[in-house]
Amino acid sequence: MSIDTATGDAASALIPLSAAARTAYQATYDTAQLAMQKTADPALLQSLEDSRLNAAAVLSRDNEYRIQANDLTYKALATQINKTNDSLKMLQGQIAGIAKTIKEFADVADGISTALTLVPRI
Repeated sequence: MSIDTATGDAASALIPLSAAARTAYQATYDTAQLAMQKTADPALLQSLEDSRLNAAAVLSRDNEYRIQANDLTYKALATQINKTNDSLKMLQGQIAGIAKTIKEFADVADGISTALTLVPRI
């Protein structure tokens, strides 16, 4: 994390968002929206929706800060970034759990394939 040398504040160096950060939040919004169309799991749908809305809110707050550039919009953006990143961490954990389960099923499928290859039928 970088520190704003003028203020000594780590967050000041991150606000307003860099182009790469804006792109990352936009990509999070877009991919969460697509993923919502591909699952029926209620808990995952809720996490995806929360993450999508929070990413949109970060972009909106960043736009407000770029226009007004005052202490109130700065604090609102910093708060929204923290809220969004917390929801993204939760979603990341859920997805990691799903990936682990998928890996376990893939291992089972590999075992089945091996068994059927070695002993196709007697």
